[in-house]
Amino acid sequence: KYIDDLYAIFKEEKQWEVRVAITKGMSNFDSILIKDKLLYMIKDEQWWVRFNAAKVISLMGEEGIYTLIDLSIDKSDENVSALAYYFLNSNKDIYETVKDIEG
Repeated sequence: KYIDDLYAIFKEEKQWEVRVAITKGMSNFDSILIKDKLLYMIKDEQWWVRFNAAKVISLMGEEGIYTLIDLSIDKSDENVSALAYYFLNSNKDIYETVKDIEG
């Protein structure tokens, strides 16, 4: 229930600082329930919103890593692609997991 309420507020909110707070708050919910919402949030016009969406995605375990990989190779939005690539390479644990996945 709260996820949908927060998401509705996010979509209508004009203040980017509030959108950042909502995006950060998504980390408190089950990743299965928030993934689609984060994929919307990561395309926000404001860099801090995008950054925090990528950060929350990176905390979603293996599902998050696969999501970041998909985002990094999708060149339809260079900002999102570069940010996803950054998160894949900046966190040692994620970097090692990606190396293991690549085999």
